[in-house]
Amino acid sequence: MFGLIAAVVVAVAACSFAWMQSALSTSLSLQVESRARALATYVASRSVDPLLTNNIYALNALVDDTVKNNEDVKYLFVVGENGEVIVSSEKTLAISDELLAANASVEEGGSQRESSKALDTDAGKIMDNAAPVFKEGGAEVRVGMGYESVGSFTADVRSQLLVIVGLVLAVAMVVAYAIVKMTLKPVKDLVSLTERVSKGELGERAHEYNHDEIGKLAESFNRMLDDLQVSEAERNDYVDKLADKERTLGLLLQKVINAQEDERKRIARELHDETSHSLTAMLIELQSLRGEGLPTAAQERHAAALKALIDQALKDINQLAWNLRPSVLDKFGLQVSLERYVEEIEGHHEFSVDLVVRGDVASLPPDVEITIYRLVQEAVTNVVKYAQAREVGIMLVVNAAFVSVVVEDDGVGFDVEAVTRLRPGEHLGLLGMDERVSILGGTLDIESSPGGGTTIIAKVPLRKEAGHGV
Repeated sequence: MFGLIAAVVVAVAACSFAWMQSALSTSLSLQVESRARALATYVASRSVDPLLTNNIYALNALVDDTVKNNEDVKYLFVVGENGEVIVSSEKTLAISDELLAANASVEEGGSQRESSKALDTDAGKIMDNAAPVFKEGGAEVRVGMGYESVGSFTADVRSQLLVIVGLVLAVAMVVAYAIVKMTLKPVKDLVSLTERVSKGELGERAHEYNHDEIGKLAESFNRMLDDLQVSEAERNDYVDKLADKERTLGLLLQKVINAQEDERKRIARELHDETSHSLTAMLIELQSLRGEGLPTAAQERHAAALKALIDQALKDINQLAWNLRPSVLDKFGLQVSLERYVEEIEGHHEFSVDLVVRGDVASLPPDVEITIYRLVQEAVTNVVKYAQAREVGIMLVVNAAFVSVVVEDDGVGFDVEAVTRLRPGEHLGLLGMDERVSILGGTLDIESSPGGGTTIIAKVPLRKEAGHGV
């Protein structure tokens, strides 16, 4: 805006300066021409008596005085009736024939009158005036007047005008800058306020200005900030309530998982201690019955079939108890449990499993151990159900800061975003893994694509606040 105002002021000043200079030059040129005519007429009227009396001395004195008192006169001479130069201001140089023929008085209405012509000479532009001494003609006075005074005066005036225009321009620039600054200050304040508000400083308010457009804008902006502050307070309150509910849900989920693990442990123990013992006692009793006397062939077949059923029931119960809660996890830790689990998987399925363990696994807390074990168990179960994989890799890494586990397969893969967005309720296993890891303060990432296999990466921090017991 300031640049636009400055450009307009400069343009107006330049146009005004050019116009004033042109008008002044034109006016001064007209004055020079008017002076030349007046001077030629004056000298012609004063030359009547000297010409009639043939007083050459008086004519010379008249010419010399006139040239002396008028510095713009370039030449002045008197031409007689025969066209000869009687008296001339040029004492050393003769008047050329070209100059004599360049101008002459003209006849009008039976008498002679003056004639003016602008001549271009080596000395510059000259206004030549020819004035008749007598009305009936004959002798005449020729005066040549230059324009040097016009140029000198114009140059002086131009210098003064430049100074004046410069001062006016400087004052105009200062005034324009002050006006622009005063005009834009509210806008700059609003822009600065907008930047602060964008950074979250909703307590800021715009200054109150006059009741113009800027003032109305500031008032509207302040009302908007009031509404935003109220909305922000309501949002923060809502977020706090959601956070409290999330913490409560986390605690409830933690208790559910604790209860689930305790119930798994109890059922596994009862299956192992009670049901397995009862089936074992049945086998012993069945063996005792077979030892009493000689059974018939039919009895022998029934006894063998019953023994086979009991043996299978024992294997199923042991496998179920292992799946519910592997006793080796409580006795020997996570690494041995994973090795036994891998052996079980490879024994019942056609794909190979590569287990790699790095770090001090024995130092892991019990809640982290059971979380990692369940995560691996769920991931491998998904491989069995959906992946159609040939190879599965399991890597467990433990360091001072965190424990990470990676389960990777070369199966058919899936679109993670589509599955989690469109069918979240059909994949509770993935949600369960994520919830278990998040309770311990960790993260779970799933990388997969159709035909590209699946990789599950879990990281659990080992700080004291990472978990609270599962």
